Order: sequence, then structure tokens, then C-alpha cells
Amino acid sequence: VGNYWPQPEICPAGQIGSFCSTDPDRALFSHSPSTIVRTVTEGQFLSKRHDIMAAGFVPSPTSRLVVVGGGSVNDALLALISNVFGMDVYRASNSSAAARGAALLAFA
Repeated sequence: VGNYWPQPEICPAGQIGSFCSTDPDRALFSHSPSTIVRTVTEGQFLSKRHDIMAAGFVPSPTSRLVVVGGGSVNDALLALISNVFGMDVYRASNSSAAARGAALLAFA
């Protein structure tokens, strides 16, 4: 498993670089491209979860996440978000809701 930060991050504080398994039999090149992509994506969601929790969000049994944007049409991505956040994830009825909201703000 690896974590990749091309620039210093807030969480973990000040870390930079590629951190992969120290087991020589599991070096970076032995991982499939899909494993590397999942690791990077999951790392980003873990960072978002950390930020949300640091801001004071406390999940409850009724908590849910509503996902908008192009990624919301990807079932595998929604499953990953659900696993990382530990709650049900719902997609907005309109996958372009984020773009629509930005357009409305631009004309306000």
C-alpha cells in the first residue's frame, strides 16, 4: 500500500513524497495500476474525512453523504466513499448539480 504526496500536506503534517510498503516483495512496481489508483483515491477521501471531522462533524446513525458532480455516476467510487466515511452515500438526481450551482452563483 502506498501514499503519494507531491507537495507538503496538512495531514499528515509536512509529509512529502511516496510512501510504499517496505517489504521488498511488495515494491511499488509489483502493484497493479488499479491498486495504485485505488490507493491514491482512498488516500484523498481519508484526507477529506479527516478535514470534515476536524471541523466538528460527528457522524450519527442518520448521517448521509450526498455526492454531486461527474464522479457521482461511478458506483465503485460511491462504494469507496461509503467505506471510508462509514455511512450511506447518495447521489444527487442531477450529476451536474455542482456545475449548475456554480453557474447560478456566477450570474447572481
